[in-house]
Amino acid sequence: GFRQQVNSTPTTITGVTIGGVTAAQIVVRSLISESNADNHTEIWSAAVPSGTTADVVITLSATVARLAVSVFKVTGASTSASDTDGISEATTGGGVQAVTLAVPANGGVIGFSFFRGPSSGSASVVTTNFTEDYQVNSESTTNFASGHQNEASGGDITYTFTWTGTPIQGSVACWAAWGPA
Repeated sequence: GFRQQVNSTPTTITGVTIGGVTAAQIVVRSLISESNADNHTEIWSAAVPSGTTADVVITLSATVARLAVSVFKVTGASTSASDTDGISEATTGGGVQAVTLAVPANGGVIGFSFFRGPSSGSASVVTTNFTEDYQVNSESTTNFASGHQNEASGGDITYTFTWTGTPIQGSVACWAAWGPA
């Protein structure tokens, strides 16, 4: 999962390689906030040989103010995502980011979130129906989180990032589900 923020100049991730293997963009959510910040969350995937120790190389169309990266190793999964979704909310949306995905039995889900806020204090996040693996507050109001969940039974499952406070510059999140190979 990747999260980027630029101010005033729209920027995109134009390519990702993992150990020299070209990754494919699975899902992206974007929001141009009230202060003209261009916020994105994205999930990319590549079939990298097992046991690989590799560099992750991200190519951008322009310089970004902030970039957060979470890397997940997924084994025994299909090479194609079975379902994806995301959410982009302005400051009036509150701190709840939720989607429902159709997850195959013995599948799994990865989610990635950006939350700009609250205007004072620091944010924390609670996840619902998946495990938070990573959270960082890179500045007092710039927050990132990611997580995963393995689903033995599968089904239509709602996944949620719930952040404390109200966003001051919007929030974006995306999720992807994979079934077994």
